[in-house]
Amino acid sequence: ISLFIGAILILITNLVNVLLGNHVPSFIWLGAVGVLPVLLLLIRFPDRMITRLGRFGKMLRLFEEGLLELRTNRKHLLEAVLCQLTLYFIGAIAIMFAFASIGLSIDIQIALVLVVFNSIMNLVNITPGNLGLKEAAFGYISEMSGLTFTQGVAASVLTRVAGLLITFISAPIAWYFLFHRMNVTLSDLRTRSRE
Repeated sequence: ISLFIGAILILITNLVNVLLGNHVPSFIWLGAVGVLPVLLLLIRFPDRMITRLGRFGKMLRLFEEGLLELRTNRKHLLEAVLCQLTLYFIGAIAIMFAFASIGLSIDIQIALVLVVFNSIMNLVNITPGNLGLKEAAFGYISEMSGLTFTQGVAASVLTRVAGLLITFISAPIAWYFLFHRMNVTLSDLRTRSRE
C-alpha cells in the first residue's frame, strides 16, 4: 500500500509538473514503478511452490493471507490508504519546514517526491538508517528542482536530527504510559514474546 500510494503521488506530481512545462528527470518517473505491487493483489501462489520454499514459503503464505484480508475487508483497506496518505502529507509538511528553517521554500510537489523516495528507500536499508543515501537523494532531487545539492543535504540532515530528537523525547513518555504506569516489566515482555 505504501509503495502503491507513493507511486500514485509521484505520478500525479510528475504530470502536474509536465502540464506546467517543467522538466521531470527520468529517475523520478522510475518511482512510479511502485504501482506494480498492486498486481500482487491478484496473485494466488500455488501450494506446491509454498511447500518447496520452506520458511520463505511460509512468509509468502502469510503475505498472501494479509492481501486476502485487505481484498475482502474494504474498510481496513480504506483505513490503510488514508493512514498512508496522511503520513505522506505530514512528512511533506515536515520537509517543507526543514527547508524553510534554512531560509528556502520548496513546492509541496517536490516535498511529496522527497518523502515518497525516502519511504521507498526505508524498505531496503543499504547502510544503517540509509545514512548518506537519504542525504544524497535529497540533494539530487533538490538540485533537479532548482536548488543546490548542498541545500538538499542540509534539509535532509535537519529532518534526520529532528526525527531523532522526537524519538528520544517521546520514547520515555511512551514507556511511562504503556509500561511503567501499568506495572509491566521487561521480564513480563520477554515472557509474552516467548508465548
